Amino acid sequence: LNGLLRPLPHPPADISWAWALERSTTAPLKTATLTDLRAPPQRPPREDELWLLFATPAVDDATPCLDFLSEDARARAARFHCAHGTLPRMLGRTAASLRRTGGAKGKPQLAAEHRAVQFNLSHTSGAIAIAFSGAAVGLDMELRRERPNLLAMAGLAFAPEACAALEDCADETGRVALFHRFWTLGEAYIKATGQGVSQGLKSFVFTSTGAPALTRASPAWGPPERWRFDCGPR
Repeated sequence: LNGLLRPLPHPPADISWAWALERSTTAPLKTATLTDLRAPPQRPPREDELWLLFATPAVDDATPCLDFLSEDARARAARFHCAHGTLPRMLGRTAASLRRTGGAKGKPQLAAEHRAVQFNLSHTSGAIAIAFSGAAVGLDMELRRERPNLLAMAGLAFAPEACAALEDCADETGRVALFHRFWTLGEAYIKATGQGVSQGLKSFVFTSTGAPALTRASPAWGPPERWRFDCGPR
């Protein structure tokens, strides 16, 4: 695996990223970025742990990463350049010791040592990110770029508070950065809940500066203090 993925200490500078974790903002949390695939963790993560991997593909052939997946999962995993296959190997396990199970809305998870290993992954522009924990987790990465109809897109996707924050930006560079902050945080959140697009990006609002946090969440997924977030760049 060390020859298939090239770990990074953080995502490339032109990529916006965010994670969401179902963990109270007052509860302890240990986060770790894994940078050496030659020495992966040898146990599943606990609910108070979040493990992150940022990487780029080191080879074009992803076949060695896919041997533990079913046929339909192999087809999906091919576009993630080994990301699915990374999970069991990072836990030091084989297919025989890990089971793929379905969570909310069919969101996949792995079962190990009598507890679920929640995971989520994202990729964009040759970069890969994987997050996994003992708690529900979501992750998103997006190549940061100008969008000709940015405010119109925001009006269709975001809550009114987020749209107002975008309109108040003094320059286009700041507006693009804020748009991707809201987008990646929102995608990570709806992936963590398992609801996906059915939850809708209008049902919640994030802070626009500093450490990311929910300022409003739909009753089914509140209160805001139920969730932890991080994003970059800020």
